Amino acid sequence: GELERAEEEARRARMAAEAARLEREDRLEREARVAAAAEAAAESEARSRRQQVAHAAAEEERRAVRQALVDEMEAQAQREEAARAAALHRAAPLEQSGARLALERALAEARSEAAAARATGTAARAREAAARAEAAEAEACEQAARGREEDLLRQIAALASRGGSSPGDAAASSSLASTPASGNGGDGSGATLAQKVAWIKAHLGLAPECSLVAAVAAANKREGLVAEGGFLRQADRLVARLALGL
Repeated sequence: GELERAEEEARRARMAAEAARLEREDRLEREARVAAAAEAAAESEARSRRQQVAHAAAEEERRAVRQALVDEMEAQAQREEAARAAALHRAAPLEQSGARLALERALAEARSEAAAARATGTAARAREAAARAEAAEAEACEQAARGREEDLLRQIAALASRGGSSPGDAAASSSLASTPASGNGGDGSGATLAQKVAWIKAHLGLAPECSLVAAVAAANKREGLVAEGGFLRQADRLVARLALGL
């Protein structure tokens, strides 16, 4: 029985030793893993720090390069500005003289243009005044012709109401016979422009004192004609129209 107890105790001792060894190895393995993790973390942190330092150094180098370029560009700009200032200083007298001459020429041209514009305005105002005067004269002639026409119509109506012979046919025959176009072969070559205009004024009842221009204008307006061509052509057209009673 003693031998069995001894063997049992030995077996238990071996099991306890084995358990202790396994526990010690497990603890050592855990400690090794923790140490490895800590070392890996420290290495990662150190690598991150190295990367940050390298990045900062590279950024600082790039900044230094950019600053150097900026400084060089500013220096170049200052040199160019100094060169331009020197050139302007040397060329200033010549430029001032040329600018003065150019301004004087421009001033002379402006004065000439202003004088031409004043002359044109004066001529335009004179033409406008003449046109207004001619229009007023033509209007007066037209009004006088209308008054005479109304008076003649009243006289014709009075004669017709009395039962007398119609004076219209005789007047028309007399008018056709006395037209400027009826003389010297019927081509109107024997009548002057003044004679034709006088006949037109008499035929339309325009005031005798109306000028040639006003009389032709008033006659064109009365007959609804456009003033085309010269006064002789307008007078011929009016004579032909009035003689035919159109």
